[in-house]
Amino acid sequence: MKSDDLIIQDKLEEVIRYVLQPPAKSNFLIINRTSNDLSELAEKAATGLGLKARIFSLDRQGPYYTFPSELIEEIRSLKYPRAMGFFTYQDKEWKQKETPARVKLIHETIMKTPIGYAHGPGIDRDMILNGAGRADIKKMSHDAEKLLGLLDGVEKVEITASAGTNIDIEIPSELKWKTDCKITPPDVYGNPGNMGNIPMGEVCIFKRKEVSVAGKKVEYPIRLVGSGTIVCDVCADNIDKLIDPARPIRISLEGGVLTDFSSEDEDFNVLYEEWKSREAEYKEKDKEEGLKAVLEEFGIGINNKARILGNLLETEKLAETIHLAIGHVDSHADFIVSKPTVLVTYKDRSERTIMENGNLILD
Repeated sequence: MKSDDLIIQDKLEEVIRYVLQPPAKSNFLIINRTSNDLSELAEKAATGLGLKARIFSLDRQGPYYTFPSELIEEIRSLKYPRAMGFFTYQDKEWKQKETPARVKLIHETIMKTPIGYAHGPGIDRDMILNGAGRADIKKMSHDAEKLLGLLDGVEKVEITASAGTNIDIEIPSELKWKTDCKITPPDVYGNPGNMGNIPMGEVCIFKRKEVSVAGKKVEYPIRLVGSGTIVCDVCADNIDKLIDPARPIRISLEGGVLTDFSSEDEDFNVLYEEWKSREAEYKEKDKEEGLKAVLEEFGIGINNKARILGNLLETEKLAETIHLAIGHVDSHADFIVSKPTVLVTYKDRSERTIMENGNLILD
């Protein structure tokens, strides 16, 4: 019987081989944030595939607010066609306070560099041995491709769920659906990069662009034009706590802009406070205009090994769920909805139900 280390190494090898698909004998970067064991096993997996792996360790005892310039330069060097990052936090406060730095790293560096990047903000051994990491990656990738085909040409999404979610979303034409089951950048060097979270298991749509406000140039979400109510009854990003279904989070949106947020559980109010703080920071002086908290992402979970945990990294991949994210500058928080029904409308005005009460309909 294989040891746990060998099982993890084998699963990481599958991720590198089937999801990242690196060029033969190429350099491979591993970012280690207090996750020595997973980083070392990833290094062995990459080396076993004939890659030249390098571990870049982030050792600060406390949250980073900006990651070191040495790491930024290493990513931008074009030496690494593919990379993987393990950000495993023992301290929940570190994780929450470091979120802006991770968001900035992804959108201002990785997405602007021709690199394929697998991002693990909270992944651990248990997740690989007993949870979402156990999924059949080949089959999941096949299902993801079928779902991407069904979503091609979709202009509108209607989502309802028994807990109360009822929202219509218009999809901007500049956005494209993607999956974390295949994380590869263009074949030739050039923007943009491509990234997805590990463990894998979602099909989603989101993107950011550079805007100027209050004298600053910042990366800001391209807004999904959603109107209605999101009732999150599973878990929410950056809190690491399951939601009591009797006390869900309720989020209201109009035209994709956040208009209201409420939860009887005070632990989740910090998310709303963060958005209001960012709205105030990026408001134009003496004007009503500014940057609002907006609907940034819609995702569909397809991983049948994912578990319902406080850790959203795994739970957002859970089959029979969808997630919707509110975003702002250096801020992104997902909210999971259980057993939704999803109706899509195509450019030719035809309609199709792709999920009914949580059951994905691919045929």
